[in-house]
Amino acid sequence: SATIPAEKAIEVLEASTKAAIGGITDVGTATKAIVGIMNAYGMEASNAADVSDTLFMTVKRGQLTYEELANSIGTATAFAKQAGIPIEQLGATLALVTTNNIAADKAINGLRQGLSSMMKPATEADKIFQSLFGETFDISAIQKAGDFIQFLKEIKVRTDALQTGPRENALVRLFGDIRAGQALLGVVDNVEA
Repeated sequence: SATIPAEKAIEVLEASTKAAIGGITDVGTATKAIVGIMNAYGMEASNAADVSDTLFMTVKRGQLTYEELANSIGTATAFAKQAGIPIEQLGATLALVTTNNIAADKAINGLRQGLSSMMKPATEADKIFQSLFGETFDISAIQKAGDFIQFLKEIKVRTDALQTGPRENALVRLFGDIRAGQALLGVVDNVEA
């Protein structure tokens, strides 16, 4: 790729080839996904193998193909990077969402939408968050919790005290729209608090 220095491109190609040899995709698809993630996260070519491993584990643990992941993940990586969510946590979250029978593209769009809503929350979402946490709802809440998984665990703990109907309604309104709520409700329900 033009964004990888020529002298470092071999590292990316090696990681892409290993992904293809593993039988999960072709070299072009692997390269596209790996380079796209590296660009979004500002990574060096030396991180290509780690990115490839993360993508492989996302596919292995989730219900999605490498091609589905490669074709959609780019819509969420910039938001995840801005939120301070490492690619490993993004991959683990996507795997979990897809195991709830949500298609890869819908899972990725839902996560992106949820993160986008946190970057510029609606007044209603901010009110709900303030009633649960006593502070403003924004992306810094993830960092305050420690990381994205801890943040979701905190949401689980605080919303578990609500009655069933109001709990789901609060989660959908908190994350901004039905797509985000659909994706993140299953994650919140499945993280261990």
